[in-house]
Amino acid sequence: MKHIDNNYDDIEFGKILKSVQPEAGKNEWFTRKVMNRLPEKQRHGLGWLMPMALTVSLIICLAGWVYFLQNLNMNVILVRDVVSLVALFAVTIVVIWQFLHALFVAD
Repeated sequence: MKHIDNNYDDIEFGKILKSVQPEAGKNEWFTRKVMNRLPEKQRHGLGWLMPMALTVSLIICLAGWVYFLQNLNMNVILVRDVVSLVALFAVTIVVIWQFLHALFVAD
């Protein structure tokens, strides 16, 4: 019951504050003036680093797939082969996902 009374008191207190509060003036230039006074967005000088790292990662993944497929013996499949396949597949998916994210989503 006390919780309900507190809630009712909070609502009443909020109404009192809103009734005492002065109205804000209408100024359509306010937003533009504020935005013009904000500092410019800082540009990072290392914008080329992420695409370069992703390109190198894709090349390394491609080399890993070529090496894996050349050394795969289809007559005998070892646990090492399965673990390598799963790890290589997971890393390739993450690198491709990051590459596509950087290409289409990032600003």
